[in-house]
Amino acid sequence: MALSSYDDLVSSIQNWMFDRPDLASMCGDFIALAEADMNQKLRTRNQLKTAALTVDGVGKASLPSDYLSFRQVTMSNDPNRNLELVVPPFSLGHISGLPRYFSIDGGTMSVMPASSDGVQFSYYAKIPPLSQSNQTNWLLEKAANLYLYGSCKHAGIFMGDETRTQAMGNMFASVLGDFLASEELAMYSRVSMRASGPTP
Repeated sequence: MALSSYDDLVSSIQNWMFDRPDLASMCGDFIALAEADMNQKLRTRNQLKTAALTVDGVGKASLPSDYLSFRQVTMSNDPNRNLELVVPPFSLGHISGLPRYFSIDGGTMSVMPASSDGVQFSYYAKIPPLSQSNQTNWLLEKAANLYLYGSCKHAGIFMGDETRTQAMGNMFASVLGDFLASEELAMYSRVSMRASGPTP
């Protein structure tokens, strides 16, 4: 069976788990749990997004709802000036001027010193979740086996089948490692190495 949609994946999970029709109502949970596992591990080119954040009068902005981790934060009024991450709580005292730092606390980003200027926020986004109303996404198209093995691992846990859980978990980990390696190669294969500092 081709795994090109959410419905295909649900059917395959049932088939791989001994054709258990009683698992049908739980397949959405298995898929969501697999996506949670993959969101913890995957940082790929397909997840890169840029959002224009609106900063309020005290230098705070809400992060996108699909935010996983940041890549770069740039002030919109000075595209060549990237901000440096600091860990909250962080205080500049009474220092003013153009923002030089940012911090992330929960779903909020703060720029310091405070400014209401806009921010270009480059980040890695969560995998668009599959569902009955969202039948496919970029990851299912590129690596359907990741979805299948990851979902079946959680189905095995639900069934209390340790052998099945371990087998599917091992397959999931192997395919995930290969996928991460191929994505890293695709992202960085054309990056040239450049020495820093003086050279002989």
